[in-house]
Amino acid sequence: MMTIPGVVALALGTLYGLGLTAGPGLSKLLPAHPLHKLMKDGFHLLIGPFYGVPGDLFRIVLGIADSCAGVGLLVALWGEFLGLLGPGGPGTLLELAQSLIICACIGSGWINANAVAFDAAVGGDWKPSLVLALVAAVLLACRLMVTDRVLPLLVGGFVGACLLMLAVSLTCRGLYGTPLKEAREKHAEFQKIMEAEMAGPGASTEPLAKPEA
Repeated sequence: MMTIPGVVALALGTLYGLGLTAGPGLSKLLPAHPLHKLMKDGFHLLIGPFYGVPGDLFRIVLGIADSCAGVGLLVALWGEFLGLLGPGGPGTLLELAQSLIICACIGSGWINANAVAFDAAVGGDWKPSLVLALVAAVLLACRLMVTDRVLPLLVGGFVGACLLMLAVSLTCRGLYGTPLKEAREKHAEFQKIMEAEMAGPGASTEPLAKPEA
């Protein structure tokens, strides 16, 4: 019999896994995705230079991470629920899957927390990333309530890898990243271009002329 945290984790994890894969994940990877151009241009012009790293490489790495986390959540959660992963216990496939669910929640929350910091720094809309980070945190809390044991080396190593990547990103940002003022100006310009593209080909990014007195 499933507990309330287990039901919440299954339902929330299913929605989150589908959204994470179809949205942030595949939009960074598939040229045919409706949001791919926005992602490609954003990473090339803004996010990559902000952190001092190649934008396309950064986009692809995060796209793979988001897609793996989303698909992994779906497979592990439903595999556990349907009993397809076998019995629990030390050294079992189920224990590995439960540990990877924890890692997926931590990793996704970490990525979105960094997105919140970036958007807040350049003057962007940080609220969507904050919502995703909070959903990942709730999902992590629910999974911890229903998970008896995890692989400590796997989860601990993954947390360590996240902290290492944070240190590397901050170092690259400090050494090679664009100045904050310039990043804010580029973000404002990019936002105007994005709004014009969404409005249609006939839209203009120039301010409206003032009426004559």
